[in-house]
Amino acid sequence: MTTAETKKCLVIGHPVTHSLSPAMHNAAYKALGIEDEFDYSTWDVQKGIEEIVEEIKAKGIKGCAFTMPYKKDIVSLLDWVDETAKEIGAVNTVVNDEGILRGYNTDWLGIVDSLERLSDLKGKKVAIIGAGGAARAAIYGVLERGAIITDIFNRTPEHTEKLAREFGLNCAIRGLDEIKEARSADIVINTTPI
Repeated sequence: MTTAETKKCLVIGHPVTHSLSPAMHNAAYKALGIEDEFDYSTWDVQKGIEEIVEEIKAKGIKGCAFTMPYKKDIVSLLDWVDETAKEIGAVNTVVNDEGILRGYNTDWLGIVDSLERLSDLKGKKVAIIGAGGAARAAIYGVLERGAIITDIFNRTPEHTEKLAREFGLNCAIRGLDEIKEARSADIVINTTPI
């Protein structure tokens, strides 16, 4: 049961109503016996990022998980950003500490932890599909674990080339029409909503 003291948490993006995050978080709160302290829901929003930040502060939203299309744009509007999130250039987690917004990136850990359950990443050839915030986290994570990015597939070559430069990658930049070329990679990571 939510009360005036319940801390509101949101997953923010568009589209986001399909997200399983609220069900997972609320089940975890219940399992921990803190379901009366936190409530997690979606906010499917198509507003400017500045307006979203103002609403988070005004409504006292305790925590937010940002998804597309906001992961990169939110970075410059936060009061503090974790060093790893700065290196990635994207934030997926924001904590509101009494009006001070602090940003983190936990995507990269989720990606590499999942992959490392199946295989050591060191020396593996990796193809990335997409070039947004999640792609940035995937690239950062697999590079941290010693993998090699061989290809990035995306619909916008200029955007993809910029991403590759930012991470110092010497990889093939390919359109989505060349996706069959991903077969030569040891690991393919799809960071798109498809």
